[in-house]
Amino acid sequence: MRAEVTPHTLDEISDNYEAALKWVESAGFPVDRGRHAHYRQTITALRRQFPVQGWGNFADDIYRDRICTALLESQELVSIFRGLSTSTDPSATENLRHYVKGPVLPTQEQAATSSNRARNFGFELYLNALFAHAGLRPEYGTNADLSFTADQLRVFVEAKRPMTGQSVDTSLRVAMRQLSTRLKVHEPIDRAGIVALDLSKVINPENRVMPVRSEEHLYELMYAEDKLQMAKAFPTIAKNLKPGIVGMLLHYRLLCSFQPNGALNTLKWIGWVPFLKDPRLTDMHSRLMKVVRVIC
Repeated sequence: MRAEVTPHTLDEISDNYEAALKWVESAGFPVDRGRHAHYRQTITALRRQFPVQGWGNFADDIYRDRICTALLESQELVSIFRGLSTSTDPSATENLRHYVKGPVLPTQEQAATSSNRARNFGFELYLNALFAHAGLRPEYGTNADLSFTADQLRVFVEAKRPMTGQSVDTSLRVAMRQLSTRLKVHEPIDRAGIVALDLSKVINPENRVMPVRSEEHLYELMYAEDKLQMAKAFPTIAKNLKPGIVGMLLHYRLLCSFQPNGALNTLKWIGWVPFLKDPRLTDMHSRLMKVVRVIC
């Protein structure tokens, strides 16, 4: 499958972000302070300076981290806005109150102080937005991070965002235990559980830009990353896998730079690793792939 990259101008990025911020404010969650206020200032300044300075000095780690974070976080909010803004269920957006908080930079997060909580909610909101945009309407009130029903299959998704490679095993065990509990309830339709892992910090703890030669090269790198992460996770999966847990979603978000022209792209990747064959799960994956770049 060939990679498809949707380019955005800075004007588009800024305008889309402003629309998303207005939506958050209209839902009752001010963004005039906090981390999104910083991102807004950064993108506004970058938009103004770009004709003369371009992306600026990415050799400066502090500057690069600030720019990369603003671009990635603004695009995530745009995705959440596009997927959930049409929902009439207030439960769809209630976690925005937590999402808009947190430290400005992901490198400032610490699990010990729960300062990673805001971005954890961001991952859950993004998944709900992605599935909603794919026509797999999320159902609320199940206590799962994401739940939907497709063709008489009730699916529960537990989303985890490990901070380090060492914490991936813990995240897997906790998610599988949560899913096992949900799958014990008897219903007249089939039930299935999926583990969703955001491995962005695991593979890119310093928030660096990934150089790629082409869209095909980008796909090769990401598929290879999926295989590597699954190989590392396999022992834990094998020990903790319970009936009804049907697969894993692997998510990454990072900036990639296309060489030699240096064009930047915000990558939102969803890798699907099925544990069994089921046409309903194949259809789910197909739907996600059709919208993952559209929503971003």
